[in-house]
Amino acid sequence: MPSPRDDRMVRTLVADNYVIPTEGHPDGEHAEDHMLRTTRKSWVDTRPREMTGPPRRTSWRASAAAGALHRVAARRRLSGWCPAVQPRAYGPRELPPAAYPTLGKHRYVAQCRACTSTVRIGERGSPLYVDHPPQINHPPRIKHHGRRVACPPGVPVRRYRRRKPSHIVGPTPGLSPQDRFKEGRVLKRLGLVFVLLCAVVAVVARPANAGQASVLTLANISNDGPADNGDNEVDIAINPTNPQNLIAAWNDYGGGNSCGLGYSTNGGRTWRTSWLRGVTPAGGNPTFDYGAGDPSVGFLNDGTAVLSCAAWGASRSQPSAIFSSRSTDGGRTWEPVQQLTFGQSLGHLQDHNMLTIDRYHSRALVAYSVWNGYRATSWALISADGGRTYQGPYEIASDYRANAVDRFDVSLAGAPDGTIYATSGIWQDVNEWNEQAVVVSQLRPGETKFTRSVKVRDLVPAPYTLPGESWRTSMQASVGVEADGTVDLLTGDFVTGNLDMYLARSTDHAASFPSQVNLTSDSNDQVMPWMSIAPSGRIDTVFYDYNRSTGLMDTIYGQVAPKGATMSRTLVQARIDGDAQPPRGPDHNPFMGDYIGIDSTDAVVAVSWTGNGPASQDVYAATLQP
Repeated sequence: MPSPRDDRMVRTLVADNYVIPTEGHPDGEHAEDHMLRTTRKSWVDTRPREMTGPPRRTSWRASAAAGALHRVAARRRLSGWCPAVQPRAYGPRELPPAAYPTLGKHRYVAQCRACTSTVRIGERGSPLYVDHPPQINHPPRIKHHGRRVACPPGVPVRRYRRRKPSHIVGPTPGLSPQDRFKEGRVLKRLGLVFVLLCAVVAVVARPANAGQASVLTLANISNDGPADNGDNEVDIAINPTNPQNLIAAWNDYGGGNSCGLGYSTNGGRTWRTSWLRGVTPAGGNPTFDYGAGDPSVGFLNDGTAVLSCAAWGASRSQPSAIFSSRSTDGGRTWEPVQQLTFGQSLGHLQDHNMLTIDRYHSRALVAYSVWNGYRATSWALISADGGRTYQGPYEIASDYRANAVDRFDVSLAGAPDGTIYATSGIWQDVNEWNEQAVVVSQLRPGETKFTRSVKVRDLVPAPYTLPGESWRTSMQASVGVEADGTVDLLTGDFVTGNLDMYLARSTDHAASFPSQVNLTSDSNDQVMPWMSIAPSGRIDTVFYDYNRSTGLMDTIYGQVAPKGATMSRTLVQARIDGDAQPPRGPDHNPFMGDYIGIDSTDAVVAVSWTGNGPASQDVYAATLQP
């Protein structure tokens, strides 16, 4: 028996297979009479040899006889070959030509509602025929949209009438029936070639980043309540040895008043949570009684998880410190914390630490700032032994002197040649919220300071709060390095009157950034942008898209194709109200934190953000297929 995937389709009499509507015909006649009237020359039975023997030609009288049999089948409600095609009469209705553009001269169309295979009934040259997968014993298995599905018995077929479009040219006059049939076959093959060429052209012409990503999972990680609790400033990481294993860390204002911890072993569908011990009084460290926060996480190449968390004291001299911890079991348990830095008083405040991973050399990189009154300098610590020990500190942008009051909002990225790049926000006046310029500097192997500082662009700082909201904004830059050494920088800029995201690129080891493009030139504000670079060179971003007219924002995943200059967007979560829920910051104002998180591989992207929970702000995570 021929396979349904065989190119040979059963082309035989309508009477043998299907019932055409016999009522309500627009021409005022029975459908079968209409078809007989339009095909009274000859027909060719090209059913497979297994069914009918050698193909034979017969006259229009045989076709007329077949039409009579068809009417009998209709009256007796017989079903022919396919039990999925029951002889139920449907009034014919017109379809626009675009609905079935490949039908050519077919005057009638039937479609199986179970297997959705198209049955075409009408003229092709002169033959009268029906196209359907050649199955005698049903239910057949028909390949549809890349999967094989069964066509259950007893399901009716809808039948539609389609008038012959005026632009369709009929068979060449004067040809014999045999030549007519050959001409039809040639035209069909040419049509298939044309369709394939159009498909190839469409694929080639389609922009690489035109499609949206698919959201695979979305979960409320913390979901902890109560109303006076809350969570924000969340980071996330994917285990390179097991992409089903994710970890996250956030500011947790619950009982531990520490850095919240979470891990997932099923690709982000469900999470288990805890909080970091050893950094607050609830965890056994009474020195830092104000609390802990500013967490960030990452996985080294061998699957070891690394965490950075800061802690501050409210009493006595108000000390501060930055801590680190490791996990070798995917975030289930964490080793005792080690203290990386310490500030004895508020005049040496350790702040805004950010941990990133150098994937090229499996190094843990920690950037942080130290405040001395209203002046800030920034530093880096580097671990090349799996987060056990750290070298440094190395001063970031140490040679930048252009009226640089503060070097703040720093992050790091490793390069294939061993260089570590740092991005720094330049704050000319701390009372004017957000940075006024962004600088990239570098630490090459063997060096002790980040130098060769280059100003990427001057910035117009976003206001502390945007119209319609009372939580503070952030436009901190992030930096990444592609496998070919291209340095990418993503930053916010308020130069257009709303907060947009700009992507800058350097192909000369960060000596210059001539390529700069606005990725989000619209009326909304893109807040807290962050970037991750996949091994393929794809740039993945996450940000809040704030609408001033509603006072609400959406969490958006943005994707820039390798070497691309435009960004596609995928909505992850909609209509977040940053003013609605605790936690509260100074003067009891709402606080959404200063950053959200993203990590990516070629196959999957993980994003994390702060959203509205049942009773307070909670941290969320989603995975996407880019």
